[in-house]
Amino acid sequence: MKTITIGDLHGKNCWEQINPDAYDKIIFLGDYVDSFTHETIQIIVNLNKIIKFKKKYPRKVVLLWGNHDIRYFLGQKYGCSGFRAGAYTQLSKIYHDHKDLFNFSYQYKKYLWTHAGIHTGWYKYHFALYDIYHSLEQSLKTEFELRNPSLFMVGWARGGENLVGGPLWLDKKYGWDKPLKDFHQIVGHHATSKIMTNNINKNTSITYCDVLDTNPNLFYEKTIIDIS
Repeated sequence: MKTITIGDLHGKNCWEQINPDAYDKIIFLGDYVDSFTHETIQIIVNLNKIIKFKKKYPRKVVLLWGNHDIRYFLGQKYGCSGFRAGAYTQLSKIYHDHKDLFNFSYQYKKYLWTHAGIHTGWYKYHFALYDIYHSLEQSLKTEFELRNPSLFMVGWARGGENLVGGPLWLDKKYGWDKPLKDFHQIVGHHATSKIMTNNINKNTSITYCDVLDTNPNLFYEKTIIDIS
């Protein structure tokens, strides 16, 4: 399965250069909104184009929630920097009208995409009890629909009250060293100058793809060979 992963856009339209026919899955890591460089109208137009793209290729395109998107979808309880109060009503309506097009995660075999990543300690102490389905993706989906507070935890590194953050807020300084065991994770959220992968062992790794601020044309391509 040939995949391409698109990091945090924050209004950027560089994703439009991608040829959808070249990939089996096109995965957006979330954070489509909020920007220190793009005008609100650009952000809204770009988000609507992404939604249209998803509708055109419903089985191929995966849209994940990011922490910035959650602020507009679930309200002010879930704050983050760059929030645009003047755009709240319009963006909130867009997200609510199309909420079924967005996923909390995407899983294929032992490859897992989330916005910020899953930390071993967070999973063990805050989520393992709820992981009762055949796939972690399904467990995350169900608990997101139930608004499980652990999914929205913000760690100290991001100004929160928890040691480490949940899958929307996990900071790289924690996710890099202790990613969830036995998964190959692909995440965004933490801006880097290049795509970075930490291979813990042959079964566990984490790759950071939030590079579009410095490399606006750099996306993460990965071909997953199914040998099962």
